[in-house]
Amino acid sequence: MRLLPPYSIRAIRISLLLTVTLGLLAITNPEHSSDTCVPKDPSVRTLRYPNEIPEAVLRALKGHDAISPPGGAFNATDVVEEGVPDRRVLFAWNRGTRYLIATEQGGRSHTYPIFVYEVDQKNNTATLVSEQTPIAISRCESANSLIVQK
Repeated sequence: MRLLPPYSIRAIRISLLLTVTLGLLAITNPEHSSDTCVPKDPSVRTLRYPNEIPEAVLRALKGHDAISPPGGAFNATDVVEEGVPDRRVLFAWNRGTRYLIATEQGGRSHTYPIFVYEVDQKNNTATLVSEQTPIAISRCESANSLIVQK
């Protein structure tokens, strides 16, 4: 029976410790969790989708693929199940007349499209002012930047 050299055992231990540590950081850090981001501007409100989203924004979103609510089922991979949306909402924010809907879109290359709408409450309309698809790690930063732009 052949034993591993001490440096190999040490490398395996360090690798396992690093994997566990990074996993715990991903779970406990809300800024980089899989389904939420934290607004940095105190004037930004987090909204419940779809209950707190204006009807005009919901109508405008229907122009995109079907969208599942946060935590809802969606086609996360390139294996498509008929009748299941291809994307779902991660979070929704509001600041004044600006509404931001961050989504997660499944497929071979998982993406995180963010839609920003300006709402004209007088005419009950929503105009898409920005649609961006940042990489996963920068989606919170992008959302925080987009919600305060004018």
